[in-house]
Amino acid sequence: HLLDLSSGINAEWPLRPGRQMRLAITWGHARVAKEFIFSRKEYKFSSGELNSLLLFSIIKQRTAFVKLLIDYGADVRAFVTQTHLTRLYNELRSSTGGYRLLQEKRKKKKVPTATLR
Repeated sequence: HLLDLSSGINAEWPLRPGRQMRLAITWGHARVAKEFIFSRKEYKFSSGELNSLLLFSIIKQRTAFVKLLIDYGADVRAFVTQTHLTRLYNELRSSTGGYRLLQEKRKKKKVPTATLR
């Protein structure tokens, strides 16, 4: 059961809420995150944690989590930094069709990769 796993195998080593969120994002369980992780009043995510989870959600292409994190208080204005945008570009570029087309075109024309960045 997902909730059993998210609380840790060993009760002495429970997973922190940030790790629980990463597991929920990875497994695509936004409902579990909303009902069982965000509902816990004893833990408040810092803005840094929310930004990290937002970045992770975007990279994993989990739009439900992006919406959930914004609803929970992730500050998109604070998130959009050169560092985050560069990381998103580097993480996502190889998984998009447009990047693959550019790579194929580069190979055909023997264009150096640096000119495509």
